[in-house]
Amino acid sequence: MTDSDNNSEKLKEILVALDHSYHSRTALETAAVIAQLLQARIHGIFVREDKWFRLSELPSLAAVDELTGRISPVNQESIEQEIRSLEKAIHEHFELISRQHELSHTWSSVKGVVAEKILEIAKDSDIITIGTRGRSYLKSRSKKIGSTALKIIQTSDKPVLVLQKNYTPERSPIVVFDGS
Repeated sequence: MTDSDNNSEKLKEILVALDHSYHSRTALETAAVIAQLLQARIHGIFVREDKWFRLSELPSLAAVDELTGRISPVNQESIEQEIRSLEKAIHEHFELISRQHELSHTWSSVKGVVAEKILEIAKDSDIITIGTRGRSYLKSRSKKIGSTALKIIQTSDKPVLVLQKNYTPERSPIVVFDGS
């Protein structure tokens, strides 16, 4: 073993920020491949966005029954139930991908502002992997990147791997930020 082998740090944990989007699934699948190759753990995080819980306060928010056409108000409890259902589906997919790749894995579910919570949980990880919907243009480039991804890139002291949907290992990722 050479000195460079002794001094190199091994990637031990990859944090994957997860939501309901296809971009998030792409980030998870890519992180799983990287974790498998590097024998790293994978940590999934789902953030229950603060804004979601304020939806029930909107006076015009209503649900329409597809079968009957009946309109009923949406309350806090029904929003919380939908979020729990969404989280369960995302967690199950995370577990499935982790098992398929035979990865050591952990899961966190927290409530708060997405970028802040991801950065907080990332303190124990070596790299952050996120998907981006890319609805905001970077001023310096013609590439699109989401505001949450941009905030994480600008604030993180960790490397950040940002992926859009349809990324495959044969294609280059949008951004890799090394924390410098």
